[in-house]
Amino acid sequence: MKKLLSITLIISFALLLAACGLPTPDTNVHLHSFKWKMETVISNNDVIAVGEQNSSYPDAKVVELYLVANRASFVSDSGETISQNSITVTDITNTQMYFSMYTKIEETETRSTYRVYMDENGGTATVILTAHPDGTVVPTLEIILDDYTLSFVATEDVPSLFPNPQ
Repeated sequence: MKKLLSITLIISFALLLAACGLPTPDTNVHLHSFKWKMETVISNNDVIAVGEQNSSYPDAKVVELYLVANRASFVSDSGETISQNSITVTDITNTQMYFSMYTKIEETETRSTYRVYMDENGGTATVILTAHPDGTVVPTLEIILDDYTLSFVATEDVPSLFPNPQ
């Protein structure tokens, strides 16, 4: 009986420790909480671009594209809190940078949805925590703009278009 109790406590403790490393929905499903690397661009149900060469999509163009969202708030002279939410998209492949804005339109415990203004029509961006069969939880971002769907995954680093001179 003591052995069973000990094993149960050890397993419970191990599960508790493992859970401590998981992102929590309250703080980790926001667009500005991560840096993002593009995985795919889909148009008319075809993958037309990928972030890295992928044998599943041999005809897709490889484009190294990153997205960083920034949220800034300040208090105006009248005491009103004003928020500015900006997006910077860095296209390493074509040496281009694009700038845009976003606003939050909905938030739940498991996702955040935003209106993004990346072209004249704008679109929708959704951030969710995606659970994989191996137990890992990965933040993902999907942006829908007219006929295009861009999928991103959270990343640690975003390369610069302008490397530091040596």
